[in-house]
Amino acid sequence: MMSAVLVGMVAWPLGLRAQPALSTVPAGSAAAEADALVARGDTAGAVSLLEARVRRSMRDGVSWHRLGHLYWEQARSTRRGSYISDPRTIRLLQAADSALRLATQFAPDSARYWLNLGRFNLESGVSTMRFAGVQHADKALSVAKRHGDALLTAEAEDQVGQAAWRRFEATSNRALIDPLNRIQIGPNGAPTASDPTALLNPDNGLNAGAFNRNLGRDYVMSVVKHLIKPPTGAADLETAHEHFRRAVQQNPASQPYARHLAMTLATRKQWEELRRFASERATAFPFDAESRLMLGLALWRSNQVGASRAAFDSALALLDEQEQARLTSITRVLRPGSPIAKARAGSGMDSLTFTRLPLAQRQAVERAFWETSDPLAGTTENEMQLELLARVVYAELRWTDDILGYRGADTDRGRILVRYGPPDLEITMGSALTANRSGGEAGVTLVWSYDFGITFFFDLRPGFASADIAMYDQPFVEGVFEQRPLSMHNLAVARDVDSLPLRPVQFRAAGDSTDVVLVGAFTPRQLLGELELESVTITSLVKTTDFLSPGPTPQRGEFLVESAALDTPMSRHWTQRVGRNVTMLRVELTQDDSRRTLRNTQLLQADSGRGFGMSDVLITRPLPPERAPSATSTQRWSALGLTPVGDVVDSGSTVGLVWEVYDLAAGGEGAARNGQYRVSVQLQNERGALANATLRLRDGLGRLIGRPGSNDPFSIAYDRTAVVQTLSLDYVSLDLGTLPRGRYRLRVDIQDLNTQRKTFRDTALEVR
Repeated sequence: MMSAVLVGMVAWPLGLRAQPALSTVPAGSAAAEADALVARGDTAGAVSLLEARVRRSMRDGVSWHRLGHLYWEQARSTRRGSYISDPRTIRLLQAADSALRLATQFAPDSARYWLNLGRFNLESGVSTMRFAGVQHADKALSVAKRHGDALLTAEAEDQVGQAAWRRFEATSNRALIDPLNRIQIGPNGAPTASDPTALLNPDNGLNAGAFNRNLGRDYVMSVVKHLIKPPTGAADLETAHEHFRRAVQQNPASQPYARHLAMTLATRKQWEELRRFASERATAFPFDAESRLMLGLALWRSNQVGASRAAFDSALALLDEQEQARLTSITRVLRPGSPIAKARAGSGMDSLTFTRLPLAQRQAVERAFWETSDPLAGTTENEMQLELLARVVYAELRWTDDILGYRGADTDRGRILVRYGPPDLEITMGSALTANRSGGEAGVTLVWSYDFGITFFFDLRPGFASADIAMYDQPFVEGVFEQRPLSMHNLAVARDVDSLPLRPVQFRAAGDSTDVVLVGAFTPRQLLGELELESVTITSLVKTTDFLSPGPTPQRGEFLVESAALDTPMSRHWTQRVGRNVTMLRVELTQDDSRRTLRNTQLLQADSGRGFGMSDVLITRPLPPERAPSATSTQRWSALGLTPVGDVVDSGSTVGLVWEVYDLAAGGEGAARNGQYRVSVQLQNERGALANATLRLRDGLGRLIGRPGSNDPFSIAYDRTAVVQTLSLDYVSLDLGTLPRGRYRLRVDIQDLNTQRKTFRDTALEVR
């Protein structure tokens, strides 16, 4: 029977997911009997029954329609790869095409038959057949309107809208360029960039020209002048929007129709219209998570940050854990972990490593990722997290295909958009020469280019609403993902943010904890910009994040700077007690009038807290003699009332140096079992020699201590005796004398004289 209804070869792509809708059939008809057989699992019997029926009654449109569906369904289960090569599958699709066409001929007043034939053609792998589906959708719409069937009218409106949308995708922002100047990425990849002035290098083979991939941005900018003005595609986009709008009016309960309407609103950046539509829909359908995701996107793009977060939170709460994880997983923006590209990019967390971690470790890594990526800890929202979720939602709206089963964020365009945001320049060029997946038919090159220098090329099949990374461009794209897995260039936080120089200094504390002194150096003018104020109130925030356990409450404070000191470099310090886990310490200084912020984030792995060792070296203002500790002091650093300073000090000044030594070995006998150690303080200039300079160390009473090294006058050593072996506090003042301006490395070496064990600490120091 199949051979009698074949009408032509059909190339058919993999991926059908959604089931075509069926119309009701009269009880007792052959189609009804066939449905009963299918329900019992006897598809072959149903096909035989219907084939026999249409042999006897060639004009039975109901039976032809059911038979076409059964052929269609059987072909669906055997598709493999991008195109169909299996002869049986091709025959089934040919038979389905013929049967569905005959159904519309014998029952031309059935909107359902026209819709399903149109859908069949829209899913074809051949562009001519896909565009032919537009006529069938138009016919279905006309019939449905005539019969006053609201649901079929809505479906037809949506299908006509999809056809217009596919035209828009293939023709928007079209550039008309010379055929010999079109991009080509061949199987051998891009040629070596030996001539940086060339955009196209001659190949002398079958190709018209081999594209130099390293000059992708240059090529795109040379094409911009060929863009058609006004931009193409606007009429098709407007047509699609109007049909989707009418589809939603006819059937407001349909999620796909609502998504398609939201897709056109988002594409046109009509955020206020999208906000109203999504808000009304969320009110009408309280458990519709997709409406709240649309609302969150519209609010975020309208800079309504708090409301956006609330909408996204409510949407995620309505989703199951699996769908939540799909939308929010950080694997979307981690390096993929390609072995070759990974070797070039270096070590670090990637998606392959992440997915192999136990659940608890994955959760810790996710917390660390979001904490470290938050642009401003002082706000209640994580702006980067919201931006990434907004990108995912936009990709879901733009490129989800219910027919083919694509989820927008998982398509090639979706993956790139989530990592890098909306492209700064988007162009289509017809009759692409890229090696593509279009089965040899003329395709379209879709170009996305970003101002930070990366350009992507897609193979877009006209009328198919999908675009793949150009086949031979995959290695380049994988390398980009590894080298630069994420960009937030389009994220504009509500404040101007600059870096705050910050130095963490660790001291052992009780139990398994560590005290960290965070010393920040800044000039108040940095927080003002062009603003002129008599006095300035600066707000400080210190936040500690322990990725395996709850951290302490953030420290918040304020301090006032008078106008006379606005241009004076100053330092502030904060002390935090942390555990032994990897901890993130963040400090932010904010000025509300100027809306400027200085910030710094430090990842800290605390000292083990056991055995021989020393703390970091804390640089302070000199202590007066009455407060300086003695050589045999048992005090802790925190009892001295220190005023830490940053690592930038004035030439000719004196600074204090404080550190602790831990777990010295006891020497001697009886009560005289003391710890003994040798201290060496060394100063090295990054540029080499320190001619005609002096350097002195003094104890707490101002007396010179130590002896210069025989070969290095900037290495001073002295011995200490500690009363207690578990901890010894050291305080000395460093007289910089005539030390020239420049950057130095201050090194303190400790040697336990009873065991000869050694340890040291390096500290950066800048003399201005």
